[in-house]
Amino acid sequence: MHAPNVGAAPRLKTYTAPSGEWSVQYPADLLHVEQLTPEITIFISKDRHTVAAIDTFDAGADTPADALAKRGQAALRQIYSKSVKNTGAIAMPGARWETGFTFTTDKGSKGAALYHQNGRVDQDYRVFGFVYGYKAAGEKSVRPALEAIGESLKINPPVVQRLDRARDGLRAYFGALYAGRYADAARLYGGSYDILAGWNPDVPARDHIALLRNGCEQNGLQCLRLKRIVAEKAVSADEFQFTVEFLADSGKLFVLLGKTSRFTFTVKHASGSYLVQDLPVYMA
Repeated sequence: MHAPNVGAAPRLKTYTAPSGEWSVQYPADLLHVEQLTPEITIFISKDRHTVAAIDTFDAGADTPADALAKRGQAALRQIYSKSVKNTGAIAMPGARWETGFTFTTDKGSKGAALYHQNGRVDQDYRVFGFVYGYKAAGEKSVRPALEAIGESLKINPPVVQRLDRARDGLRAYFGALYAGRYADAARLYGGSYDILAGWNPDVPARDHIALLRNGCEQNGLQCLRLKRIVAEKAVSADEFQFTVEFLADSGKLFVLLGKTSRFTFTVKHASGSYLVQDLPVYMA
């Protein structure tokens, strides 16, 4: 079978891992996505001759280069259902990658495996690998498209770190509202202002600071001091949900209408920021 025709401008599609920890762009006209194992995601052609793969796992400790290379060999065995021939180390695998090697198979394929554990300085022991292979006859046309997938790899902080940042954003939001720092609160709020604008028709809809001020001081929003977070979870890679309690002005637990003392708020991650999506509790 012939190698896929990559053309001058393949249609690129973004794939984001279910965990949200990484994403890549791949030529969707040439390759489709398969979850080979829980740790290995492959982008493969219909004829199964052209493949790229992201291999990632949490090693839990510092992993030396030789162990990363062995991981690459193991990933290739999964992809090709047999061992491949290591044809040599890549002397300078690139700024992102720590180690790499080239390989061939007994059926005329060739490629490379590249690995790194760059987060170890911050005690992030996740290992990321990029593996790609193709028929030698199609190297000139296929290899650049595969290497571009590896170059597009974007790595996000671990879910635990993102949950920490979302929690910090939630605390900062309620702290700013309680202290009357409405400009700070506006920067931490990513939800709708429609209801506030409806309550305050004389305030320009874009004056978010004034709308929040009126919401807290005139319209019945309970901009109280946060007592504690009683539950939290990651709904998705970029959405987090928190159940919280507040303190009333008396210093006692706030209970809405004598019934409810726990309230749920959502925080979403977008463009590097963690923004609360909900206004404070309303009480007429």
